[in-house]
Amino acid sequence: MAEGLVLINLKDCILLKKLPENFGMLKLLHTLIISGCSNLTMLKMESLKVFHANGLDFGNSNFTPHQNESWKEFIWGLVSKPRISPQFLLSSLPCNSITSLSLVNCNLHDNSFPKDFRFAPSLEYLNLSNNPIGFLPDCFKGLKYVKWLTFIDCNQLLRLEDLPNIELLGTLFCPILEKITLKPGMYINGFVFPQKCEKLLEMDGVFKIVPIGEIDSELINNCGISDVESMKTMQTRFYNGFTFVETKCSIQGFYENQGECNLFSIFILGVVFQRGSLVKVTCLHYPLSYHILIFDT
Repeated sequence: MAEGLVLINLKDCILLKKLPENFGMLKLLHTLIISGCSNLTMLKMESLKVFHANGLDFGNSNFTPHQNESWKEFIWGLVSKPRISPQFLLSSLPCNSITSLSLVNCNLHDNSFPKDFRFAPSLEYLNLSNNPIGFLPDCFKGLKYVKWLTFIDCNQLLRLEDLPNIELLGTLFCPILEKITLKPGMYINGFVFPQKCEKLLEMDGVFKIVPIGEIDSELINNCGISDVESMKTMQTRFYNGFTFVETKCSIQGFYENQGECNLFSIFILGVVFQRGSLVKVTCLHYPLSYHILIFDT
């Protein structure tokens, strides 16, 4: 085998069951794509930077190497004695050098990742779409900076907390996702895509939705609202321009970050309140629903 190979793409080679015995000797291999290779046993490659294994089943892996077994001995065991139904091991991923990792549709659950498993800060691109995870796995929480973080069609995703600095965050079609928060001092320096996340109520540095009964009383008074109790039972149609989701709900307060300005919005059925020197009123596509923006100083 040519030791100078830097990229190997085996995508959708579903009949491939094992790699050559000297595959682990490729010291210059930079990119390995084994997406769709459902019958391939996993090899540990320590020089990889780009690794795509979409469609492989990591979630049911219950095989672990023997204690004190070296990675070379482990690889030889996989190559020389392949199992009838090979299961891929998360512990065999090249976590020390990898910069781009795609594990789409890999049956990953919250308990699929070993507790002592950690990715190096060099990881820049991470795609965990279409997996039944509820939270960001602990092995990724040590990251300080990620260029691209993607969660699409994660139907069980509930919260994304303690995220690092991010350039692009995609959380499309995550129906029960409620909250996205960053580590203190971290920020999203680019684009965010939380479209069709119907339950999303808070996203650090972008917006936060709060029922009228939980809004600061001084802010409520500045909006000219005196009878909060009677308004708690009112229903209105609420459209979130960040998630592209319309819901019928109780009156909500909407905190929004607009660069150096922090905006507070409230949706009142059929009534417009104006207080303060800077107020913008915008009709939201529906009769009798108004968007009151008050600059929060």
